[in-house]
Amino acid sequence: MGPDAEAKTYQKIKYRVFALDLFLGLAFPALIQFSGLSHGWSAFAVSISEKKWLQVLAYQTLFFHAIFLLSLPLGYYSSFVLEHRFRLSRHTLSSWVGDKFKGYLLSLAFYLAVLECFYGLIHFYLRAWWILAGLGWFLVTVAIARIFPVWVIPLFYRTQPLKDAVLEKSMGILCEKCGLRGVRAYEIALSMKTKKANAALVGIGKSRRILLGDTLLRSFSTPEIETVVAHEIGHHVRRHILKSLGLNFMFSLGGFWLLFFFSGSVVGFFGGQGLEDLSIFPALLFLAACGGILLLPWQNAISRHYENEADRFALTLYPSLETFSSLLEKLGRQNLSDPDP
Repeated sequence: MGPDAEAKTYQKIKYRVFALDLFLGLAFPALIQFSGLSHGWSAFAVSISEKKWLQVLAYQTLFFHAIFLLSLPLGYYSSFVLEHRFRLSRHTLSSWVGDKFKGYLLSLAFYLAVLECFYGLIHFYLRAWWILAGLGWFLVTVAIARIFPVWVIPLFYRTQPLKDAVLEKSMGILCEKCGLRGVRAYEIALSMKTKKANAALVGIGKSRRILLGDTLLRSFSTPEIETVVAHEIGHHVRRHILKSLGLNFMFSLGGFWLLFFFSGSVVGFFGGQGLEDLSIFPALLFLAACGGILLLPWQNAISRHYENEADRFALTLYPSLETFSSLLEKLGRQNLSDPDP
């Protein structure tokens, strides 16, 4: 199988896995809702305490683990089996399990904290909860963007300042030129787990930094690396991160308002006693998943627009079409991207 055919086969399987993941995101909540499991878990949560926060903790712990275990086989296939099949992964089974366990702990803590706040707002602010929930989710996304590069990424990948003094200096000059004062470039050890090359400008405020995969640094020329970084800086110059945060706020606020507006119909249809009724939580998650799927085409269009703007910005700084073309071809080959999607 030639490299182009292999890339097409790999991406075709990835698309199928993505479609299956979307389907399961709808099927699992529906299964839990209509099988009676949710009502049983809700009754158990109510039986152990009269305090609402303990009921939420008990129910959502059960729900989280059910979804986690149901989704684990597909996650194992897509992130371990498939990547090894196409010789893209350097993960050992033990390292994959270790990362999965760390992700599980972080996700569980985050999930429970968010749901406790959600039900607390509904309980204490019956008419205005949707506004506060939208604002709260916006603040959460901002906080995540700020702490992610400093606290989360190092849990999974070793990062360190660039060893190449010449490249580090050129990165500093480029950042200064584009108004990114004080931003440093770091090497991230992707090669511990993957053969794919990548780079990113992450964080906001003082946590903003450029991450360059060691797989990129080893396989690409300095002009190509500089072009990659220019593309990432383009996202900053065009304010894509801020725009994405703003859009996320609009989507979440709109979703919470729709749930508030139609809450009576939703609760009545699923036989609940109100939005605080834990037994109808899978139904709420199902509706949220439906909304997310409906928004996907628009979100993808926005993403493509942002990437196009970042490419054009990179070409204004480094107008060599030969370098840009070589960069894209090498990235495509190394990451098994579909050359003709």
